[in-house]
Amino acid sequence: LSRKAGKLDEARAHYQQALAGSPNATWILHELADICRHLGRLEEAYAHLEHAKSMDPYNATTYGYFADLLRHEGKVAEAQANLEKAVEIDGEYTWAWRELAELRALSGKHAEAEECYRKACQLETDEPINDGLKAFLLRCQNRRDAAIPYLERAVERQPDYLWAWREQIEFHLIANHPDEAEAVATRAIAALPHSAPIYGMLAEAQRRMGKRALARASVAKALEIADDVPQLWAIRAELSAEDDDYAGARRSAERAVELDSGVEYKALLAQVLIASAAEAPVGSSAQALEDAGRIVAGLLKLDRPIQPAFELAASLAERRGDLLEAKAICDRALAGTYQGDSRLLLRRARLAVLSAEKDPTSRLEPLFTQQGTGKAPAPWREIAHVFAQAHQPILARRAVYLHLSSAAPSAEEQAKAWLAIAETELGLGNLDEAGQALERALERDPDCVSGRILGAVLADQRDDLPAAIAHLVHLDQRLQERVRAGSSAQGTDPGLLRQLALLYERARQPDSAAATWERLRKDPRRTPQLYADYACYLVRRGDQAQAEAVIAEVLAACPTTAPELQRLLREIGLSAANRAGAPAGAKELLKHEAILATSNRIVLAELAIAGADFALARRQLERARAEEPDNRAVRLLHVRALIGAHELREAEALARALWEESRGDEAAAVLVAECLSLRERFAEAQAVLTDPALPARPGADRGLLAAIIAFEVDGVHHGLAKLGRAPLPKHPTPLVRLFAAAYPGVWATPVGDDPIRPEDLFHLPPFPHLASHLAEALSAQGRHDLAATLLVAVARVIDGRGDATHARA
Repeated sequence: LSRKAGKLDEARAHYQQALAGSPNATWILHELADICRHLGRLEEAYAHLEHAKSMDPYNATTYGYFADLLRHEGKVAEAQANLEKAVEIDGEYTWAWRELAELRALSGKHAEAEECYRKACQLETDEPINDGLKAFLLRCQNRRDAAIPYLERAVERQPDYLWAWREQIEFHLIANHPDEAEAVATRAIAALPHSAPIYGMLAEAQRRMGKRALARASVAKALEIADDVPQLWAIRAELSAEDDDYAGARRSAERAVELDSGVEYKALLAQVLIASAAEAPVGSSAQALEDAGRIVAGLLKLDRPIQPAFELAASLAERRGDLLEAKAICDRALAGTYQGDSRLLLRRARLAVLSAEKDPTSRLEPLFTQQGTGKAPAPWREIAHVFAQAHQPILARRAVYLHLSSAAPSAEEQAKAWLAIAETELGLGNLDEAGQALERALERDPDCVSGRILGAVLADQRDDLPAAIAHLVHLDQRLQERVRAGSSAQGTDPGLLRQLALLYERARQPDSAAATWERLRKDPRRTPQLYADYACYLVRRGDQAQAEAVIAEVLAACPTTAPELQRLLREIGLSAANRAGAPAGAKELLKHEAILATSNRIVLAELAIAGADFALARRQLERARAEEPDNRAVRLLHVRALIGAHELREAEALARALWEESRGDEAAAVLVAECLSLRERFAEAQAVLTDPALPARPGADRGLLAAIIAFEVDGVHHGLAKLGRAPLPKHPTPLVRLFAAAYPGVWATPVGDDPIRPEDLFHLPPFPHLASHLAEALSAQGRHDLAATLLVAVARVIDGRGDATHARA
C-alpha cells in the first residue's frame, strides 16, 4: 500500500520488517531491490539480489530483476546475459522473453529479437503488450509507420496502455503531423483522463499548430496532475517564449533544470536566455547572453555534446557578429558526430549566404537525395528560404514543394504549406506567384492568421490599402468571434491591432484608426514597445497633453534600445520641427540625448544643421562616429556640418577622402564640389560634378548644385537650362521650393503646394549673382517681400564672412 501511494521509503521499511520475519523469502528481496532501484540506492539493490541468488541460484526471477537493474544503469550486455540465463532456467518466463526481444532489437539483432517476440506471443497469445512489443521492434528498424497498426490495436484491446498511446502521438509529432497527434492525444485522454504525459503531448501538438491558448490550458492541466515532470515545464517555457513572455519562459526552463539537470533542459534554458536578450535592456541583455554562454560552454565540454549545443554556440557567435566563429562551430559539428545533420547544414548555409561565400548552398543539395531513407524530414520550409536568399529559384521551389508534399492532409496544415510557398515566392521577388500561392492557402483555411497577415503585406506592397485592411479586419473579426464563442481565451493580438491602426492612418480613415489604437491602449497584453507606437500616434495626431502622459510611461517602462522607443523619439523631434522649426525639434531630442541611438543622433545633427547650430551638430556626429566608425552616412553629414560652419578646408579634405574611397559616390562628389564653389573655385567644382566616374544621369542634389553654379557663373539662361534637367527630389527641399516660387513651371512635375517660408531663404548659398537673379524673378512674381529678405539674408552671410565688396554690392 505504501508503494502504491508513492511512499517508497515507508515501503522499504515495511519490506525490511517482513524480511526480518521471513529471511528466506526471495520475493521480498526482489521487491526490496526494486524499491531501492527507484530510490537510487543501487548498491543496496545489488546486495539484496546477490542475497537472493545465494539462497536460490536457479531462480529465474532473480536474474530478471538483475537484468532490470543493469538495464537501468545502461549496462546492456550484462542485462542481456542475465535475461538469457533467466529463460534458460525457465523457458516460459514471458517477461524475460519480452525484455530480451527489446534489448536485442536495440543492439541491432533484429532476427534474434523477432524470435524472442514470437516466443513471448506463444506463451501469452492475446496480450495487448505483444502488439506494443512488435511496434517497438519495428521502431528499432526505423519502420515506425509500420508500427502504427499494432499500436492502434494495442489501445483498442487495452485503452489504458499509456506507452502505446504515447508512441502513436510521438510518431505523428516526429512526422510533422501535429493535427493527427492532437486527434490521437484527445482519444488517449478520454481513456486516461489523469495522465500528465498525455496532456503534455497534447499541449506540444497544439503548440505546433499555433493553438497556444489551448496548449497553455493543456500544459496547465498536466502540471495540476504532476508538477514534478520537467518535460511539462519545458513545454510551458516554449509556449511562454512564443508569446514573448521571456521572464515566464525563463522561470519555467529553470524549473525544468531544477527537476532534471539533463543536457536537453540546459539547452532549452540557454535558448530562452538567448531569445530574451533581444528584448531586454542593454545590461540585462548582456547578462542573459553571458549566462547562456556559460551553459553552452559546459554542454560543449561533454564527451559527446548534443546537437543543440552546437546550434546555440553558433547562434551566440553570430549575435556577437563573429560569423567566422559561427561557421567554424558548425563545421566542427558536421565533421564529427553530426555529419549530414539537416539543421546544422541549414544554419551553415545561411551563414554562408550572410558572409557572401561563393556557392553558399551546395552543402544543402545532398539533402534532396535523403528523402525516404528513414531519416527525420529535413526542415524544407527553412531550406527553401535560404535558397531564395541565395537567388536559386529552382532549388528553392523544389525544397518548398517537398515541404508541401510532407504536410498533413488537413486543411489547416495544407494552408500552412501553401503559405510557405507564398513566402518563398515573395523572397524570390515574385509578387504575382506569391499572391497565387496565398490564394490557395486562404481557400483551404480562410482564417489562417499568418496567411491573412501576409495577404495584408502583399496588398500593401501593391499600394492596395483597402485590400490590406480587409485582410486584417477579417482576421480581427474571426478572433473576436472565437472569444465570444469561448473557443479562445484571448482576442486579436495587440501587434495585429497596431498594424491595422497604421493602415487606417495611411488610408486616411482617422475614426477607424483612433478606435483601433484605443483598443490597443486598453489591451492588458500590450508591451511597452507597442505602447511606444501608440504614443507615436498621439504625437502624429498633435494631441500634446495626452501624448506627454503616455510618453512619460513609455520612457519609464520601455528598454532604451527598443526600435519602438527610438522611433517615438524621432517622431517627437520631427513633429516639433514641423510645428516650430528645426531648433525646436533639436531641443526636444536633446532632452533624451543620453539614450539616443545612432540613427537619432543623425536626425538631431540634421535638425541642428537646419537650425544653423553647427556646434551641436558636430558634437552629435562625433559621438555617432565613435559608436559606428564605419557609418558612411555619419561621415558625409559631418562634412555637411563643417560646410555650414564655414570650415571649408577641413570639409573639403574629408569630402575628398570619402570620394577617393568610392569615385562613383555622388553624395561625396557633391560635397567636394560644394566646398570648391563656396571658395569661388567654380571651374573645379564643375569638373567634379561632371567626373566620368559618376553616374551618367545626375541625382537631385548633383543636378541642383550644377544649376546653382550655372546661375552664378553663366547667367540665368544657363541656370534655367540646368535646373530644368535636374530631377526633383522625392521631398522638395526649401531650396527647391524657392526656385519653384521664382520660376514657376521650370519643372514639368508640380513641386507641391507647400508655401515658401522666410526661413527657407537662409538655405540659399551666399552667391551674390544667384541671389540677384532670384530676387528679380521673385519680384516679377509679385513676391517683393521674399526678394528683399533674400538679398538681406545673403548680404548678411557674406558680410559675416568678411567679404565687404560683395556685401556692399
